Order: sequence, then structure tokens, then C-alpha cells
Amino acid sequence: MLFDREFVVSNDYIFWGNGVADRGLYNSSVFNREGVLVDTTATGTQFSFTDNTGWASYVNAEPVNAVVYLNPLEIVISPWWNLDESYLDIILEDPAANPTRTALINFKNGFYPNLVKGNAQSAIRGEGLALSSTTVADSVPTASYHFPLFDASVLLNDIAGPGVYTPLAIELFDGETAGYYLTLSVYQREGDPCGTRAEWVTYVEGTDGRPETLRLDSFAAEPCLDPVSLITVAANISQTHNLVSNTLQTQITSPFTRFEGSVNLNLTNGAQAGLNWLESGDQSCSLNDICDEFYIDGQLLMEDANVGDISAVNIVTMTTPWDSYIDTGAVRAGVRLTPAIQAMNPWRNMRSFAAQAPAP
Repeated sequence: MLFDREFVVSNDYIFWGNGVADRGLYNSSVFNREGVLVDTTATGTQFSFTDNTGWASYVNAEPVNAVVYLNPLEIVISPWWNLDESYLDIILEDPAANPTRTALINFKNGFYPNLVKGNAQSAIRGEGLALSSTTVADSVPTASYHFPLFDASVLLNDIAGPGVYTPLAIELFDGETAGYYLTLSVYQREGDPCGTRAEWVTYVEGTDGRPETLRLDSFAAEPCLDPVSLITVAANISQTHNLVSNTLQTQITSPFTRFEGSVNLNLTNGAQAGLNWLESGDQSCSLNDICDEFYIDGQLLMEDANVGDISAVNIVTMTTPWDSYIDTGAVRAGVRLTPAIQAMNPWRNMRSFAAQAPAP
């Protein structure tokens, strides 16, 4: 059985008894894995349960069921995330009003700088993670134009050679039939010096057989670091990807790509993202195998996207290296207008200079 989305989202905020909360982000190891449901009432079951806690008088003596993950969980936690939030209803200027909170703030202010410094040093040495958080679709809508592939294997063989990548059929939205797609993804991370980004991606099997995103080409509104070309040339995106009269307009002009299209949101329906499509976003790799890792929260997992087919999507111009591989007449689009938080680890599998073996 799969874990229910609402159960997963309940871990976005983990509150302690005094109102202090830990903020959680996660990847598909939490939301897209089969668990084992144990029937606690079945005759002969090996389940046993003893409750000696202070909660025993508030709940039934035996749980209705027990569910077990069979895989490791990858979770990013920001402890004591809300100490400065006003809803805790505690006056910061008066330590006597809540000495517990004041003690927590003082401890966090003294502990975390050294922890962050240690993490940064480990990341520079290539021995640790270098996570950063960002918000997408806060001021710029996120759009995904999905084009069915005539033959995914032909595309992958042509760009990388036979047998290098294995194409993967995925469900774009919940309840749909899996298919093979090439996607134009247009988005902006808040505070990103690259501005609005556009990427051509498809979906392949990762080394563990799980869904993975393969980046074929990328553009940005400003000159930007890129793991393939190092510095990308600025493309005309930011001023031509916007929402006008409930129609999302997208235009991209670069040396090798011309794209102009729009999505009439009045002709779309709401749908949750497919779990395998969301999982493909856990790891996004370029053709040179440099990968970014991502963690999300319930906003992407639970919030509907505006989903439209060719009746809602109008492709005016499309001149790309991929035109002969895709069916433009069967295009699908997903548009997100609500912001979503992500934590990312760029170039995760590329060790830093300090971690390279010394020259002989």
C-alpha cells in the first residue's frame, strides 16, 4: 500500500507541546513508497503492543492498524523553526514572560552558527550536503508543457548513444495512464540571479530504477552557471512569461530555440501531480551526469495544478532541436500559480575541488 498524501503532509510541521515546531521537507522516499499494513486484530499475527505512556488514558488500548516503511527515509528538518513567530503569543522583549522560549532562542543563536559553519566546511571538502531553500511560483507562475514522444528510445539513443539511458513512462497527473514525454519547464526560484529559467527535460530510469529527470537543454533570463556549458547565454524569457487575463503566455528566444505558446486557464481543470512525476523531480541530471537533488513539502504534493490539453494550449511557434521527436498536437500543460517551498542541493554528485585526490 502507498501512504496517503495527507498523512505525509502532516509531517510538514511537527509541533511540540509548547507550540514550538520543526519544519520538514522530504522526497519520494516518504511519499512514493509501498508500506506494509499490519492487521493488529488478525488471529496469529506477530503484532504486540504495550502502552505505558501518559497518553494511554486518551486512546484505545490497541491501535486500529500499524503501517511500516520498508525503506530509509530522506528528510530535511529545520528544528525550532517558529521561535520568532507572533502566533506563539509571547513577548520577546520580556524574558520573564516566557523563560523557556528565551532559553531556546539563546541556545539556537549560539548553537546554529557553528553548526552551519561546520556544514559549510564539510560541503567545501566534498564530505557533506550543501542545501539551500527556495520558493518557486511566488511571483512568476510555473508552467510545464508536456509533449508525448513518438519513440522515447530513439530520442535518447540520438542524444546519448544506445543503451546509455532507459526511458521511463510516468503519470503526469494522479489517476492518468503513464506515457513517455518531453517537457518544457518554465519557472523561477525567488531570489535566483538567473531569473526565469526554461528547461527541456525527459524522464528516465535512475541507477536504482526509480524515476529521474534528464535535462536536455536549459536557458535562463540572465547569464547563469550551468553544469554543461558553465555559463549560459541569456535568453528572452522573463518579460514574455506572464499571466494576462487568465491566460499564461510563454515566449522563449535563444540561439537554438524559438517557442511561443499560451495556456487559457479558463479551459483547464484541477489535478494533483502524479507521484512518479513528482519523484522524477527528486533528482534532475544533465547529459554529463551532474545532478541536482530536491526536497519538497505538501504544497507540491497536495495543491492542484491547472491542467489543460490542446483545447487550452495554443502553440504559436515552435522551432527546437526536438521537433521531430514529439507530437505537438497532443500537448498537455500543467500550470501552478501557488508558491511552493523546495530545498535543493545543486551538483550533488560532483565533489568539490578540495575533495579531489592530490596530484602525485
